Amino acid sequence: MNPKYDGLIVDDVVIGKSGKSFYIEWAAPKLGFGEITVVLGDDGKLHVYTECMSDEFVSLVLSKIVEHMVREE
Repeated sequence: MNPKYDGLIVDDVVIGKSGKSFYIEWAAPKLGFGEITVVLGDDGKLHVYTECMSDEFVSLVLSKIVEHMVREE
């Protein structure tokens, strides 16, 4: 893991939906805030817009969702 993410806490995640897309708003102390947008393209593929965040950071944000989800079966 990138040393700059050591001890990083993503302390707020909000998920919203709009048409064929959903977005994840995140906030982290000492780093700031941002948004990840996932769009189902006309080509049938997911297109992800990350505001230039690394894959590693996006994984941290997504892991926050998994950490706090309530599994429905």
